[in-house]
Amino acid sequence: MKKWILPFWLAILLSPGCRKSTTSIPSRTSVPIKYASGFEIEYLSDGRKKVTDGEGHELILVPQEREVAGYDYIKVPVERVVCLSSTSVSCLRALGVLGSVVGVHLRKDRWYIDEIKKGMEEGKIEVVGKGMEEPNYEKILALKPDVVFIYTGLPTAVRAFRKFEEMGVPVAVDNGWLESHPLGRLEWIKFLAAFYDKE
Repeated sequence: MKKWILPFWLAILLSPGCRKSTTSIPSRTSVPIKYASGFEIEYLSDGRKKVTDGEGHELILVPQEREVAGYDYIKVPVERVVCLSSTSVSCLRALGVLGSVVGVHLRKDRWYIDEIKKGMEEGKIEVVGKGMEEPNYEKILALKPDVVFIYTGLPTAVRAFRKFEEMGVPVAVDNGWLESHPLGRLEWIKFLAAFYDKE
């Protein structure tokens, strides 16, 4: 009887149910997008994110504590943003990050978001022109934003986009308004969330 004890325990210990699995669950490589078609968010192996915006431009998002050389990037989570679209501001409100907004495109009396009105009253948020039609580039540059959320799809917007590029101001194109499906428009919150590590 004793000669069967050792083989019995060896069989138990070496059976597949008792061994630690050597296969790992693959980590998510991109943010799932079901309805929107205008953006992508891909996780890179070294902790960076590659975001493709509404104009097809690729932006590299890098954690704040990392130093990276050799290419353009935006450090995240962003702390100072300018929004030239009301829908971007609404998404930032839903994400709970309105405190990062330092510039908007509408006067105080045109806003329905109390936090924006209050920020303008306290001098924390500046009016930086009239949307993509007439942005005040100098004022935006003086605010030193980490990123400017803009939209395109109109001739004036394309001109403004090019001007921001010439000035070296980081821009991200939020074209949720071009989505045909209502849930696709809502899904652009994921695009903005990537800049705050909240996707």
